[in-house]
Amino acid sequence: MTRSMNDAKPGHAVEFQGLKGAAHLNGERGHLVRFDKNEQRWVVECDDESNGTVKAKAANLKRVSGYPKIPGEKSVREIMAKHYAGRPKPPLPPMNTSSKHGDVISLNDAVLDSYYKRKINGVVVFFGDEYMLAVEFFGPKGARGAEVEMVYVDNEQSSQAVVQKRKCASAKELGRYFLLGGDAEYIEATNRGAFLDLLKRYQIRARLKHDRTDAMSGLRLYEAYIA
Repeated sequence: MTRSMNDAKPGHAVEFQGLKGAAHLNGERGHLVRFDKNEQRWVVECDDESNGTVKAKAANLKRVSGYPKIPGEKSVREIMAKHYAGRPKPPLPPMNTSSKHGDVISLNDAVLDSYYKRKINGVVVFFGDEYMLAVEFFGPKGARGAEVEMVYVDNEQSSQAVVQKRKCASAKELGRYFLLGGDAEYIEATNRGAFLDLLKRYQIRARLKHDRTDAMSGLRLYEAYIA
């Protein structure tokens, strides 16, 4: 089904159409990386790697699917990581803190409310500058659960080192890079114990995804079911 480019976001799949100077690309597909405001064109990572990265007007693109989630396809984070390899980090869009909570039940309810009530693509739960849990929603499961991918920064030196290596001011900033390309919001844990209890709750139902590291954040990537 073709969808409007008015609602297009980084990560969406598109097909080239009506190109004249690069007519050979018409009918070819790719994924949106970012919108160049200066040139008023979308940067598109072509699925055929021989075509590389192309800039095109919205009028010369049509959406053909949503965020890529089919196993074996590039995720939006992998697409963007490849595009920004060796380049300065992309600017982060502003993101508000939707709520603050001091217990694990309230934190978990806030995470699920982001998905079920506010239709947000992902959340970053954080405590201070050092702790972060970033969750991207992939679909509902059960009465009020969700299938997710997640990364986190806890008190382990290895994850704290990634924050420094990526030159982020805080762990939650690193979480925002994990969710770059989709709508997201911050949820603040007002005490360390509540944050760690939520992390443990999610870790119980999490598994490492194909023994791989997330391309945008540099953290280990997990699949999980949360409820």
